[in-house]
Amino acid sequence: MAIDKEALRQKLAQTMQELMTPIDVEALRAEGILGKRQGAWYEVLDMGRLPEHVRKRINEMQFSASGERPPMAKFLKVTTRLERLHQWFNG
Repeated sequence: MAIDKEALRQKLAQTMQELMTPIDVEALRAEGILGKRQGAWYEVLDMGRLPEHVRKRINEMQFSASGERPPMAKFLKVTTRLERLHQWFNG
């Protein structure tokens, strides 16, 4: 089975772009999608409305055992290494 290198390259480029897109936390909080911040964690009030590029940056999630509190998400930070990879990939 042959690998379509161009399709793979396009998918990687799309994923890199999504990972590099900043998360506008204040706008998401204003829209009622994200709630309070606790350290590096944010309450996720409406997972269904969370933009795709933000979903892809979720690094960890926590759920309360009782289900009384909203789930908490921790997002992947854009690091220097990721920025360099993005620059290399896009020439």
